[in-house]
Order: sequence, then C-alpha cells, then structure tokens
Amino acid sequence: MSVSLGFLLAVAMVVSACQTATRGLPQYDPTAVQRTAELKVETRNLMEQSGQRYSRHASDVEALTLRIEQASAAAATMPDNQLIVQQWAVLKNPDGALYGGFAKRWKEKGTVNKAFREEMIGQVAAGYDYILCLERAKLQPVQCSTGAAQ
Repeated sequence: MSVSLGFLLAVAMVVSACQTATRGLPQYDPTAVQRTAELKVETRNLMEQSGQRYSRHASDVEALTLRIEQASAAAATMPDNQLIVQQWAVLKNPDGALYGGFAKRWKEKGTVNKAFREEMIGQVAAGYDYILCLERAKLQPVQCSTGAAQ
C-alpha cells in the first residue's frame, strides 16, 4: 500500500490547523469546579459565624484563606484562564468588597453585625458563582455576570 507524499502533507496540515485552532481556548477543569463549589459552601459557613468573636475563628479564617489562595494559584497554572484568575484576585483582595475584605473587617472589628454579614454572604456567593460560570462557559458558551461588587 503506497501513500502519496501529497496526502501525508495534507493530513499534516489538517492536524496542524486543528491544533492551532484549539490553542488559546481555555480548558475546562472539573476539579476547579468542585473545589470552587466546596469553597463557596465553606466560606458561607464561616461567614455565618462572624457574629461571634473573630478570635474564636481566627485559625478557621486563616485555613480558608489558604485554601482560597491555593485555588487561585491552581487557576493561574491553566492556560488562557485570565478571567478566572482575575476573579479569584477580586474575591480574595483584603481591601476589596468580597471575602478578603470581609475577613479583614471581621478581624479588625472583632464581630460583624447580622445585616452586614447577610449582605456580604450574598455578595461573596455571587463572586463564587461568577467563577463557576466562567469555568462552565469553557464547555458551552454562556453569558456570565458578576452580580457582585468588584
């Protein structure tokens, strides 16, 4: 069986074109979805405790903050994942309006009042939802909206 050089070149060009076409497209990461969903629940559970003294939960806040840092670092290793990396930065920013800012305020104030806590739980959940939407959009294009303060 003889295969022509022209045929082999055509196949090589098609394979190369397919590889080029898929470069630049972010890869869906089911582990990231699971990790983000778990962090969302952990964060909510911890934020619900913020009516109590920070000192009682300082180690929990530190541990959760570390897990959020790890998720952010993992997202940064994925190619073409800039939007998700940016949203993790917004979520964890201690001077921002989501988890990082909430944790900082809790630490500084000692406790957080119920109205603020409930508002922030919704804002932080929306931040996680945005990350989850961006990850799922890698499978099927959808419009993701932040729904949270940046």
